[in-house]
Formats: sequence, C-alpha cells, structure tokens
Amino acid sequence: MTELQKTMIFAGVAVLLAGAAFVRAPDRALHNATFNDQGEKFFPEFKDPRDCTDLEVIDYDPSTARVGRFQVKLKDGKWVIPSHFDYPADAKDRLARTAGGVIDLTKDTIRSDRVEDHEEMNVIDPLDDKTNVLKGRGKRVTLRDKSEKVLADFIIGKEVRDHTDQRYVRVPGQKRTYGVKVNVDLSTRFADWIETNLLKLDSGRVRRVVFDLRKFDPDRSMIIPGDVLTVERKDSSSPWTTTAEVPAGQELDSDKLQTLLTALGDLKIVGVRPKPEGLSQDLKVSAGGDIKELTRQTFASLVTKGFYPTREGLYSNQGEVIVSTDEGVVYTLRYGEVFIAGGLELSAGVEDARAAGKGKDKDQKT
Repeated sequence: MTELQKTMIFAGVAVLLAGAAFVRAPDRALHNATFNDQGEKFFPEFKDPRDCTDLEVIDYDPSTARVGRFQVKLKDGKWVIPSHFDYPADAKDRLARTAGGVIDLTKDTIRSDRVEDHEEMNVIDPLDDKTNVLKGRGKRVTLRDKSEKVLADFIIGKEVRDHTDQRYVRVPGQKRTYGVKVNVDLSTRFADWIETNLLKLDSGRVRRVVFDLRKFDPDRSMIIPGDVLTVERKDSSSPWTTTAEVPAGQELDSDKLQTLLTALGDLKIVGVRPKPEGLSQDLKVSAGGDIKELTRQTFASLVTKGFYPTREGLYSNQGEVIVSTDEGVVYTLRYGEVFIAGGLELSAGVEDARAAGKGKDKDQKT
C-alpha cells in the first residue's frame, strides 16, 4: 500500500468519525434539553402561601361530558365559595396549607414530550374544546393572588405506572408531562370547606318544639289542615309536657324526643341553593310584591323542591318543625321534596352551578 493510499484511508476514517460526531451531537443536545428542568420547582416565583387568595379546581365527568368547577376565594374581606353562590367558607388555614403544598411541587421525573401521550396519562385539559376526546382529561388547578395574577396553574393526571407515589402533571399550554409527588390537599368536596353543622344546637337548651303537619296542595292551591303538636319543658331536667290531649294511660315518649333533638343537633349541610329573587329574608313575598309577579324561574325553583310561596310565608309539602331555646333563638325547619344526588349536583345543583361559573372559561391556555 502506497503512502498516498494510507493517507487517503486515514483521511476517510477521520471524515467518518467527524460525521459520526456531527450526527451524535444533536442527540446529546436533545438529551440535555429533555432533562434540563428535572428537579426544578414548577412555580419558582410563588414563594409565600399567604399570597394565594383564590383556588380553582376544574375537572371533567366523561359520563356526562360536563365540566365541574370548585372555587374558594377571598372576596370583600371574606372567604367564600363562588362556585356555590358565594357561600361562606372556613378557608384561610386550609388554603394556606394547599398553597404551601403547591409551592413545594417539583418536576421529579420527566415522562413524555408527546401530545399523543396526554390521553393515556390523563392530563388533557378539562377545558380543552379543541378535541372530542372524552376520556383522559385531568383535574386543572389554578391559584391566584388578590390582583387575579396566576401564581400556579397545572393539570393533575393519574398515578405514574412505575412510581405509584407520583402522579402525571402537566402545565397547560406545554407538551411535557412530569411525574410528581403531589402532597397537596385538593379536596373539592363542598363540606370540606365549610362549617357543616347547620344549627349548632345544644339539645339541653331546647325548651319548646312545635310539629306543624299542615301541608300545601299545589293542585288546589290551598293549605291542607294537619295536626299542630307543641311539647315543652321548664328546664333540661324537667319532663316534657304538651297542651294536646294525651290518651289515658299514655305519656310522652321522652326518649324519642331526645333522639329527635340529637338528630337536629347533628344536621349536616351537604349542599346549598340561592334564595330566589322576589322573596324577603323571612321567605315571604316581598313587600308590595305579588305572588303572580314572581318570575316563572323563581316559582319553579321553589315548587320543584317542595316549597310554595304565599303572602303568609313559605309552606312546604312535608310540614315543618319549630325549635325554641332558653336563649330566645328560634329555628324553623321546613321539609320539602326528597332529593337524591351526588357530587356537584347535590352540593350546588348542576345547572345552577354552571350558571354561577358562566364566562370563567375564557382565555385559559390548554
């Protein structure tokens, strides 16, 4: 082999090696780009949990193709739940803990940079109207400060297949999906954010109970007569008495009365609806108003729940119970239709809640 041939061979090998290096260089760059944010904080500028005054959680029910919304917000100096008609919330400490958990969120592992994997990982934005896919939508969580500035915004998917202590997490508008240890309390149960005890009744202070079994007949637009039974006692150690005639040889069952009082003291709020317009605070037709002037929507919202507005007040189709205490507090409980439901339909009413949140979905990245 001549020196020229050797030189040409070495030159050829050098060119091949250089080419190989040239080809591999982008792979290394891609490798570095893929892992360059692993271990970083999701929201490094969000540092003080007290800055958060608004938490919104949006999820999607594929069985009904409906978006569910839960929100807690500081409004006019009071914590309320806008998704539930601004009902008062016990949110200050709980929201601070939630915000603290979000601040600590870290990009533990990188799972995918493919949009095609979003469905499998359940990180499709629940607000995404550009796709017809019903399954694979995650839960979108957004935290804001008092100026409505977004502090954190992310989508939580299902558990990571090979890391059960992690969940898939994606930032809206980005393709990349991460595996993340999510130690954040993101309860959207209405009852978890409010004082659920309806009456806070001390049964020992109850002195008088009235059972009014009169009902309203909507077909005849009249009140159906019924028994009105009153029981009372002087103090917590005195026996119950009644003005009604008790058959000879019988007496009031104090155990059943105590069971009733215990049940009243344990009444729990599981859902709320707004008071319809046209009714005063005591649920009578507003002064100067007329029953006929109540909007069809207002009247229907009451009637479907078993309540019927009159000039004398609100009557229900299952009667009422009036409880008086030695502190001068009087509770009036009206019983309407039995309602069987779950989730948002129970806690706020699907249609009512959707109306309350109308217009909130605009201008959000997916």
